[in-house]
Amino acid sequence: TAGVTAVALSPDGQSPASASLDQTVRVGKVQDHSEPLIFRGHSDAVQTLCWSPDSQHIASGSSDQTAQV
Repeated sequence: TAGVTAVALSPDGQSPASASLDQTVRVGKVQDHSEPLIFRGHSDAVQTLCWSPDSQHIASGSSDQTAQV
């Protein structure tokens, strides 16, 4: 619902994720065109994303000065 600030593809190449000014992280599946999972919890814009090496977890950093996994 707002601008995208970062995009990261999981190491296994299956899940693109995006960070947004709307305080969310959205995660989809490359082979599945269903609605993405939406993670909420930050109180300000999400600025950065990083996947774990096993593609099971994603960390997000926000302008609210927190990081979430």
